[in-house]
Amino acid sequence: MSNKIYSISLNKNKYNFELIGEKLYYLPKQEENVSTFRLNKQIIEVPQILVITRTNGVPLFALEPDDKDCNQFDIMTVQQLYSRKIQWFEPLADNYRKLVWLNEEAFDEKSTAYAAYKHFTWEEIIKFSLKDRMMLAYYKNLWGDWKKRKIGGAGYYVVMVNKKPYWTDAIGQIPFSVDCMRDNVFKARGDYDRAIRQTIRIGMNWGEGTITGKVDNTNSYDNYFILRACLWSIRKFLFVEKSMHDGIHLSIEEADGDFLEILSMEITEAQRDKYALWKY
Repeated sequence: MSNKIYSISLNKNKYNFELIGEKLYYLPKQEENVSTFRLNKQIIEVPQILVITRTNGVPLFALEPDDKDCNQFDIMTVQQLYSRKIQWFEPLADNYRKLVWLNEEAFDEKSTAYAAYKHFTWEEIIKFSLKDRMMLAYYKNLWGDWKKRKIGGAGYYVVMVNKKPYWTDAIGQIPFSVDCMRDNVFKARGDYDRAIRQTIRIGMNWGEGTITGKVDNTNSYDNYFILRACLWSIRKFLFVEKSMHDGIHLSIEEADGDFLEILSMEITEAQRDKYALWKY
């Protein structure tokens, strides 16, 4: 396979990278390829950027490093990034790094970049989430565990939803939280704030996907995605109280509309301060 050059634009500057075999290298300006650069052995100025690749070296996206990062320039695989618990989609959560570049080849079904992700729309996420299941179904690796199901994340590290990448386990918080909110809105008789806090509490207690797992009271992106799902649910689930001939009937009905923009919106400080039960 021939070598390939990738260009990443950052702050009006363009930086080139060369894929040689299954390894990605930074290619300094005015150099035609990595080989000639190595011969010159000159000191260069590298961009402040974290380039994230597949295991085969193909770049997927790039992040802006934090001041606390030891390496202000790095090239790492998705798996290495995940092990560092870095995320790019919830600014208020821990370990946030701004997404500054996305390889558009990820939208070409014939490309290797596309194959790095499982691709979804928000409509597909909600279709799975709206099925009313018993809570036991969301136990780790069971039929409600979206991130493991073939129809869901299927074990991928990253998924693409409406052309934006996320960690699969972040999106995997949504089905559980939506289903849990349906139950809690009913139990709280339409007290949505109470239902949200109870859903967050249950989600934190199930932080590892099991009843006996460690409680997640950290400022993790998982808890923020539980809150995203809760905020969507209060628009979708209506608590209905009807007076019938045989007494009062209580039920949950689904409102018209999909309200999908809520799921794609980052949590605000006001929303976090109002509902967060975790330490931040």
